[in-house]
Amino acid sequence: MLLSNGENGSIIEINHEYKGLELYQLSEISSIFLSEMRGWGPCSAGFYEVINLAESDLEDDFKSLSKIEFKEYVGNLKYAEYRCEEIYKRLEEIEKEAEELTK
Repeated sequence: MLLSNGENGSIIEINHEYKGLELYQLSEISSIFLSEMRGWGPCSAGFYEVINLAESDLEDDFKSLSKIEFKEYVGNLKYAEYRCEEIYKRLEEIEKEAEELTK
């Protein structure tokens, strides 16, 4: 993720793995991130579905990974969920801070 040098620095450039480079307004980035995580309306997002699927496959993973690999995998899997929530909260704070700076 890169902050653009646009007129007022309020553009975020994101290089999506599948969509390529896209530009977003800084004032909208937390809601975009949230919809990517949780979906919108009746459409759920893939993020939590993938987390839940991975958690349901832990028994198979336990059998195929070493003890150390399994512990690292489970830790990273659980951490991803919490970390993304923290990123969302911080993006909201950044939006507010940027809004105050442009007043």
